Amino acid sequence: MSILATDLLERNLASAREGVYGAWSRRPSGPMLHPIFEEKSSDSRMRIAPRVRGPVRFAQHNLLEAQNAGSFDLILCRNVLVYFSPESARKAVGHLVAALAADGALLFGPMDIGEQPPGLAYGAAPELQIYRRQAEAQPAKPRVPATPTQKVEPVRARRAAPPEPIAIHLRALVSIERGERKTAKAALEELSLRVPDYLPGILERALMHIRQGERAAATQLMRDVLRRTEKMPLEDLVPGPEPLPVEFYRSSAEQFLRSRGGVE
Repeated sequence: MSILATDLLERNLASAREGVYGAWSRRPSGPMLHPIFEEKSSDSRMRIAPRVRGPVRFAQHNLLEAQNAGSFDLILCRNVLVYFSPESARKAVGHLVAALAADGALLFGPMDIGEQPPGLAYGAAPELQIYRRQAEAQPAKPRVPATPTQKVEPVRARRAAPPEPIAIHLRALVSIERGERKTAKAALEELSLRVPDYLPGILERALMHIRQGERAAATQLMRDVLRRTEKMPLEDLVPGPEPLPVEFYRSSAEQFLRSRGGVE
């Protein structure tokens, strides 16, 4: 097995090659099917196990450019295209589809693309955003011949627009990614006013305060996350830009508050 991992920025690739992560990065976002970390003796951080890192090759690549590394059985491009303009996202999707092997699968994040990629069909439930080439994903259906004057346009499944809180949250995330702090802050404030109980928004506001060094404000919001999730089943999924379990939110808050001495 061979895995190619790419990023546009060399500093991100350097961090990935090192493969060392603290407790915050390891907070649970889903079931851990296989252990991937090994203890690092020098501190509490953990390193990706050699058996996991071994097959991975890292390379710099721009998704807006075609790649020449061959075809791939599995392509993961999750929570990336949400930051692209629609035109750039379509261009990147075209390159990814071109790199997909005949029997391969292409996975996106839940908010990455707004329509079914040309030439691909759902390989599983639509919300999972797993695509395969049409011949592999579904049996061919007989076509009704068109009349000579009839122009038949391909039908692509369009996804519904995200619910309002998620749409506002996505706007904030795009602004954060672009370094537009004021715009991101305004979007999160709007989100708080419109949907004060939206749990991902509360956590996002806490994270913004942390980035700005406003730890007292972050502490208050993290405690609010714990309070709101206290009686919620840990495995329940919370709707957001990406559905994540309650355990993710509780663990995020606990990790931060523990670092502040606020959790027993």
